[in-house]
Amino acid sequence: MGEIVVKALIVSRHKSTVEFLSKLLGRHSIEFDVRDHVSVEDLRGYPLVLGNIPVSMIVESEVPFYIQVNLEIPRELRGKELSHEELSRHCKFVVFEHLVTFDDWAPRDKAVAVAEYDIWIVKDIHTALEEVKRILELKR
Repeated sequence: MGEIVVKALIVSRHKSTVEFLSKLLGRHSIEFDVRDHVSVEDLRGYPLVLGNIPVSMIVESEVPFYIQVNLEIPRELRGKELSHEELSRHCKFVVFEHLVTFDDWAPRDKAVAVAEYDIWIVKDIHTALEEVKRILELKR
């Protein structure tokens, strides 16, 4: 089996976050596009999306993998562009793996659709990205 090719989408309006995620994806040979704002339609066609966007958009677009980028930063760093080192120190990742969407089943007649996800709280983003690549290759 050859190199696994994955095309990702980075969604962020913060230059330092885009640079941080670009280096991360580059280290894993993952090609990517960058957008500062997206619609559900923009997300379709990408097997992997990284950023901090509403989970409801991920559910509607049925993106196979969404890596939510959470910054747990101290008050004194809020509102400023962070360095690569600061992002590395304060960034936490949550991986959402789309399993199935039940279009025909909406509890309480209020939901548009119900989707099932595996959610990984990630300690090592590098291992998680390699696992995402492996799973996407198996699904081909």
